[in-house]
Amino acid sequence: MTNLKKKGAVNLSLDAQAKDDNVSTTLNWGNNAAVTYSGQLAAVAKFLRTEGEKPLLKATVDVKPTDVILNDTLWKIHPSQVVVDSGKVDVNNFYFQPSRPLCTYQRTSV
Repeated sequence: MTNLKKKGAVNLSLDAQAKDDNVSTTLNWGNNAAVTYSGQLAAVAKFLRTEGEKPLLKATVDVKPTDVILNDTLWKIHPSQVVVDSGKVDVNNFYFQPSRPLCTYQRTSV
């Protein structure tokens, strides 16, 4: 899918593959403007029913490590996990950081 705007086009693509209660999904986007915004989000969702008298649907989403470019700056998305179970959503270890430090400090002796 391409969205044409006055300042450039934005391209989006979504790839999803399902098999055996698993869904692998990859979202790609990018633009062709003076300032770059592009990247990829990738995840695998696993679905199962909980045990008990009234089984509930549980989903575990493993977010894969990827890179995105926001305002011409490379950012790293680290692996993380989202668990949806019994009406609760737990996000574990989501970490999104620039590939180079925004600010550094070096200790010096005087």
